[in-house]
Amino acid sequence: MAKARNNPDPASGGEMPPEIAAMTYEQAIESLEAIIDRIEQGEIGLEESIAEYRRGVLLVRRCEAVIGAAEQQVKELSLGEVERLAAEPDARREARD
Repeated sequence: MAKARNNPDPASGGEMPPEIAAMTYEQAIESLEAIIDRIEQGEIGLEESIAEYRRGVLLVRRCEAVIGAAEQQVKELSLGEVERLAAEPDARREARD
């Protein structure tokens, strides 16, 4: 009988390993490129290729998360700037009165 797993499979949307979750975008891209090179050059066997592919999926998810967070920050900063600019005419008008 198969033993139930306590930890969810990260490649299927479960928890991300801490070492990947702590990576910067640049570190994740560098690791992903290294995996691609190793697989393409045939340096590793089938089983290890599959394991590395799974790790690659997690690295892509990390990159997507970093990009998503950066996009959100840009949106928030842009919105704040728009609000500031919209308030400026009111402040100038009040200063004249």
